[in-house]
Amino acid sequence: MSRKNMWMMLGLGVMLAVSGVARGAAAAPQTAAQPYTGQVQSINIDHCDQQPGTCAGSLVLAQTGDREVTLAIPAGTTIQRGDARVHLEDLGVGNYVMVQAAPAPSETGNPLGFGLEPQEPRDGGDEVGTNMGERTPTFDETNEP
Repeated sequence: MSRKNMWMMLGLGVMLAVSGVARGAAAAPQTAAQPYTGQVQSINIDHCDQQPGTCAGSLVLAQTGDREVTLAIPAGTTIQRGDARVHLEDLGVGNYVMVQAAPAPSETGNPLGFGLEPQEPRDGGDEVGTNMGERTPTFDETNEP
């Protein structure tokens, strides 16, 4: 192998190694899905296909201690609402749900940003109404003797 070919192969190898490192560094850190329980404060649907269960988006859950968490909900995520398993498009504001999800990336530009910025407490009482004048019972109400 000539000296010129050897330098060219070495340069190509370095370029491939650097591009692989850059690709790995550019990938956003992923947070593993965890179980979350709470009352739905808001729902944002980003995309839906024509079949049921294909909507993707996010939802804000109110949790104990006046905390809120925004969760990324990929298409196909099943959500437990009472005794029923539902999808994002089946939810309403005020539903009490359990879901296995990851926090949505921060909108404040925090590079680690999965819900690390302070959350504002909810306004008003503990009851959140749904559409059509009905309200889903809260966790405390369902566990009363």
